[in-house]
Amino acid sequence: MNHDPEPVSQLPAEPRGTAVRDAIARRVSCRAYQSKPVSEAQVMQILEAARLAPSACNQQPWRFAVVRGHDLRRRIVEDGFLPGVKMTWAIDAPVHVVIGMQRSFVTHRLAASVSGVDYPWVDIGIAGEHLVLAPRNSAWAPAGSAGSSRGWWPGLWAGLGP
Repeated sequence: MNHDPEPVSQLPAEPRGTAVRDAIARRVSCRAYQSKPVSEAQVMQILEAARLAPSACNQQPWRFAVVRGHDLRRRIVEDGFLPGVKMTWAIDAPVHVVIGMQRSFVTHRLAASVSGVDYPWVDIGIAGEHLVLAPRNSAWAPAGSAGSSRGWWPGLWAGLGP
């Protein structure tokens, strides 16, 4: 049985100019940030987009932490990313958004034991994708990363900045 994906040319194409396709095409993983601040309005725009993500049984397990302080941004990168790998570009992002999770017993533990699906990880993954697709201003961009090397914050990270 062949499990290779179908060639892209055989997949149905979404017409150019649609909002979703354009947002996906514009998304970049920024690896260099300016020290210019990100406005509260811009942060609220991306948080609102992430909040609107669908979730299993509408449990919305995501919890967002907006981090602006340099020392805490440095600690998030140094302790939460790959140990020994310097990622100064991530520390330099003027804003970090950390997405954590809060599990419910029925949906996230009981249902997961029956179905084998770890629903909150799927849910915060969708919220994280909404977050990185949300910026409408091409002058600032997000970068994302999943998980934690040391397990002290279960979730996703996004750096935001111009």
